[in-house]
Amino acid sequence: MVKLDSVSFSYDKPSSDNAPRAVREVLKNLSLEISEGETIAVMGASGSGKTTLIKLLLGLIKPDSGTVDGMGTKRVSAVFQEDRLLPWYSAKENVALVFSGRTKSERERAALELLAELELDAADKPIRELSGGMRRRVAIARALAYGGDLLLLDEPLKGLDAELKARVAQSIKRRFSTILLITHDEDEVKLFDCRRVYRI
Repeated sequence: MVKLDSVSFSYDKPSSDNAPRAVREVLKNLSLEISEGETIAVMGASGSGKTTLIKLLLGLIKPDSGTVDGMGTKRVSAVFQEDRLLPWYSAKENVALVFSGRTKSERERAALELLAELELDAADKPIRELSGGMRRRVAIARALAYGGDLLLLDEPLKGLDAELKARVAQSIKRRFSTILLITHDEDEVKLFDCRRVYRI
């Protein structure tokens, strides 16, 4: 189980002249649990701290107070709000990079199969030539290829039409049983069949 207990986090905001730095609190006394085998959702307005929550879970930042437990032994995969792809590589190459323990041809074959499942038929095109929705599916494919115990999703289905969202969500759920979904979309909560919803 992953557990956040009374976690708070604030960012310092640069100020002009000699004024003291301003503090912007984005999370205050947040508690939540992610049990093995369940999907939960976190919802909130823009700026409410949803992306900050993922950074805390990944250990990229530390809470000002409270604790984050249960992440130390987890192999974690993530889809961030930004696609974070290598633009000079093709879609296939971006996905093949994260497969381990295989030959190059095996990694590329596995990448092609995964991209095909996500209905992307531009596997050999450089990322810079793909549309936003295509790039999103490459980012998802890369996270699925990496695998792990826990999948963190930050607005994962943006740029996809409603029918494609449903099929991609099913592909994700087939490969991961423990998921934290960050979204502003109630329909996506239903697509992922989230057991609990936290609103921050």
